[in-house]
Amino acid sequence: MIELIKFELSKIFHKKILYLLAILVAVFIVLPQMITYNQIRKDFGGKENMKTLASQFEGDKYTVSQFQNEVKTIEKKKKNNEELTKRENFIDYYMQYNYPTENEPTYLVMNKYYTHSEIKEELSKLDKNSYEYNAFEKADEMISKLPKSQYKYTGVWYLLLDFNVAGTMKLMLLVLGLAGIFSSEYSSNIAPLLLSTKNGKRKLTMSKILAGVIYATVVFIFVSLLYFIPSLTIGLKNGNLPLNTLEKFSSTPYDITIIEYYLSTLAISFVATIIFALAIMLVSLLIKSNMISFAVSLGLYFVPALLAGLPLPEMILNIICGLSFAELIRAASIFGKFITFNIFGNAMIYPYIAIVAMTVLLIILPIVIYKLGKRQRLC
Repeated sequence: MIELIKFELSKIFHKKILYLLAILVAVFIVLPQMITYNQIRKDFGGKENMKTLASQFEGDKYTVSQFQNEVKTIEKKKKNNEELTKRENFIDYYMQYNYPTENEPTYLVMNKYYTHSEIKEELSKLDKNSYEYNAFEKADEMISKLPKSQYKYTGVWYLLLDFNVAGTMKLMLLVLGLAGIFSSEYSSNIAPLLLSTKNGKRKLTMSKILAGVIYATVVFIFVSLLYFIPSLTIGLKNGNLPLNTLEKFSSTPYDITIIEYYLSTLAISFVATIIFALAIMLVSLLIKSNMISFAVSLGLYFVPALLAGLPLPEMILNIICGLSFAELIRAASIFGKFITFNIFGNAMIYPYIAIVAMTVLLIILPIVIYKLGKRQRLC
């Protein structure tokens, strides 16, 4: 079995175009971060100086109104082509993406944004036995436990927590590596020969599944490290702070720290990457055509996002979009937003549903691939 797995892995890694794509992915991810680091050194003298500049905006003495006034002044100076001070340059370059500007954050509940006070108002209007009341009540409970959002320098956590581009990079590498894992043998007409050997069907199918999982793991580690290592050169600070410290996550109802969010989404993204790899292998087994397998695999990732624009019921949209491969691999909304599913009238939060769905798929997909692989015909 080990020799068969090695054989399947060698077939995957033998593709020269895979290495070309890996180099392009590395350049696309690392180069912008290196440019950012050089810009920091040029404009602010390094990451320690950035930390010193950021300290001026920490605490209660500096207010949102002061920040907004400074932003207006900066915009006016930029419009008039006036030179910015180091402080103004820091606000324009860094603070606009990190400073929480909402006095009272808004939270997504039932596909609409509400402040905490508005959520409490809605509760008083709703039937206590309804799903809607259950959802608003759960949101109220979670938001009530949140610490007050207050600015603190966090380095470039906001860049590291952006899984959107990483998800697309994983997609390209996975599809290119696995879309032909079964179908290529049919396209080259060697499937009947392989299936007629003593290791055909059962062992061959299992070796392909295991090789695909190993390859997906390598892809995940490769892309994740490309994001993580350069971020260390710029700096990751105060990862023990609440997630809502970051402007990007000011609307999260989850009381978790920045590093807890990173590790949780990383774990979910890893499992989703494995599941997507299994889905690609299943498509390759069923379709038996390289080009069509490639196209369908891409569709599995992108089509649900296109369906999001359709006027469908909230529950249907939550299932299509929230449990799509793209959303699970990116994992951004799982703890970033308040999304619920109507399970027999009870509002179940997104993380629980996502974990259950992924667990089921992680069990079912290998079994389906193995069962169908054993039933492959010689012609």
